[in-house]
Amino acid sequence: MAEALFFLLIEQIGTALAEEAINHASFLFVRERTILTQVRSRMNQIKSEFEVIQAFLSHIGTRKENDRLLEAWVKQVREVAFAVEDTMDQYIYLLAERHRRKSRGFPKKILRRPSISRGWHSIADELEEILNRLHHLRDMKERYGIKTTKGDNRVWPMRRCRTWPTPPTSSTTKRLWG
Repeated sequence: MAEALFFLLIEQIGTALAEEAINHASFLFVRERTILTQVRSRMNQIKSEFEVIQAFLSHIGTRKENDRLLEAWVKQVREVAFAVEDTMDQYIYLLAERHRRKSRGFPKKILRRPSISRGWHSIADELEEILNRLHHLRDMKERYGIKTTKGDNRVWPMRRCRTWPTPPTSSTTKRLWG
């Protein structure tokens, strides 16, 4: 009788622990899925910002004016552009890793999952930082009255916006970039 009670108690504890583990795993899965969705959305936003930054830097590089305030601001814009390039490289690398991981066996997938997850979290943090820096640059431009045009208020030409480098030709990145 005591044995039956003991096994019943162990079964109930096991069931409770299993339910808790499933709930926790579901929570983690939803959180990871949300982060991946945010990363993809932010990466598309950053990609369009990067195209404009490249066009702007290209345009500003043709100017002959000597404006120290503008030069300091452009230096900051270039630093953000470098950060965007680095983050995009990491993003493409993780996409390729994800593609390679699909061909691995189950035990290897489980063992590599935490490091890949940290990579996605790192990219999410970097994208957030880049967006903050872009907002800060816009605010600085307004605060200090930095003029990015020559004398008049025309918008600088957008015809140079097609300088975005072609991403690697894997099926994963083709699907991402359209």
